[in-house]
Amino acid sequence: MKLRNVLIILLLVVVAGFASSCQKKKIYLLTGKLPISFDGCKVFISPATFYFLPEKSMPIDSTVVRDGRFRFTGTIDENPTVFVVTINDLKERGLDRGNSYPVIVEEGDITMVYDSLGVVITGTSLNERYSELIGKGQRDLRRKQLQLLRQRDSLNAEKTLSSNELNKWYSESYRDAFQKYEIKSAEKFIEENAGTIVGDYFFFQYAFNQYDKTFLDTIYSKINPNLLKCYELVMKERKEKEDYLYSAQKETSVGNPFREIISYTLDGKEVRLSELVKKHKLVCVEFWGSWCVPCIQKIPSLKKLYKTYEQKGLEILGVSLDCNREKWKSSLEKHQPAGIQVCDFKGWDSPARQDYGFSAIPRIVLIDSMGKIISWNSHDLEKVVEKYFEK
Repeated sequence: MKLRNVLIILLLVVVAGFASSCQKKKIYLLTGKLPISFDGCKVFISPATFYFLPEKSMPIDSTVVRDGRFRFTGTIDENPTVFVVTINDLKERGLDRGNSYPVIVEEGDITMVYDSLGVVITGTSLNERYSELIGKGQRDLRRKQLQLLRQRDSLNAEKTLSSNELNKWYSESYRDAFQKYEIKSAEKFIEENAGTIVGDYFFFQYAFNQYDKTFLDTIYSKINPNLLKCYELVMKERKEKEDYLYSAQKETSVGNPFREIISYTLDGKEVRLSELVKKHKLVCVEFWGSWCVPCIQKIPSLKKLYKTYEQKGLEILGVSLDCNREKWKSSLEKHQPAGIQVCDFKGWDSPARQDYGFSAIPRIVLIDSMGKIISWNSHDLEKVVEKYFEK
């Protein structure tokens, strides 16, 4: 079955799960409590979605923290479901666990109390159990993490371990603690809620390789089969993309021939990299985006390079990974980058990005007159270009 068809089926299932066919509505009241210093922060509540689905939910309500509190009320159908509460600037103001927290919405009064270790949710049976298991596991993990950080600082001061050894020790220690505190508690909570939308949601919150094999063997058959099918298809497509990017990196490494890029200027003119290679002694391809600060910071040096070597045969092709035409246009007008500027408005799904196998920008590749790649993202770009033309 194609992914598109599975998604359609899955969305119908999810809708059915989040809005039961039962017509009887149940009322919930959700109250949040924070330090008074968070007054003025905006709070949003949204239906939870599975991270591997392309469709993302939108907030259904919003409010503002006043006197250290926020409140939401509403109705749900018969079955409990999962929502996500997001508070702007939460992490930036000292609550380290992040800005968004899941909450199980069921009939009754629900209270979320925020502190430096996270959130304690009380008031209804499922939320009480969630706090006893996953919530407690997360808080214990945070305490262990703080302890590990103090140990790391002490070891660093003693200089008995190299930087790599110290980082390895911390990473392994934290991974073991995560497995002990959070994963084990999550497995128990998921088992208790297997076969429900709540159990399914928290099952997919963690990577499969973190679960115990015995747990997976027991629980896998109880997960919504349409969700599993969609997840497996999405993961398969992701793996195929990763494999393609890896092969693209190898095939576009220094010494290999360039790969064709076909894109369009602001006025819609088609540009082919192969035509530029035919006409110039050296082509500098820069992959960039209007939102990318390091990319913008490179524009002056590239303009200087272009001015110096244009007459000797240098051409610059700026390939934007923008999706929004107006933002790209505005950036072009503001910064006036050198050379020919093109964009296909496909963002990270652009064939050019995939065919050259990179995952961060800016990226710069130099292609000689024979179509061979002679440099990738050189920090001494000007020296590389200078030496090329000296030859």
